[in-house]
Amino acid sequence: LGIEAVTVSKSAASYYNMVQGVYINRITEGSCAEVCGLKVGDIIISIDDTETLTMSDLIAAKKNYSAGDSAVIRVNRSGVEMDFTVIFDEEIPSEGDTQNRQSQQNQQSENRGNSFGNGGSYGYGYGNLFP
Repeated sequence: LGIEAVTVSKSAASYYNMVQGVYINRITEGSCAEVCGLKVGDIIISIDDTETLTMSDLIAAKKNYSAGDSAVIRVNRSGVEMDFTVIFDEEIPSEGDTQNRQSQQNQQSENRGNSFGNGGSYGYGYGNLFP
């Protein structure tokens, strides 16, 4: 999608008077997310008919699509639900992911292939922005 996002937990949604979902905190320029009209601050609540209340939900739902496939992403933008049709593009690792992978490869070489690295974010932010 070309976004960095975090989960808005049920308790945070209640505390901040928001909806539960996946809060977009960054959109990559030229990505399919930008092209379809998503904006920073949108909270993704579903892809097609699949509810996406957590980052895990979003990642799992995204695995059902390939480059060129389209889907309707429902977001909450300032209290209003809106639908956007996205056409998925090829996933391009961010610079940080490339550096992270190179570091892991170097570590694997040094450890004779026994690396326990944590992997890259693949264009997603992990964790909860809202406690």
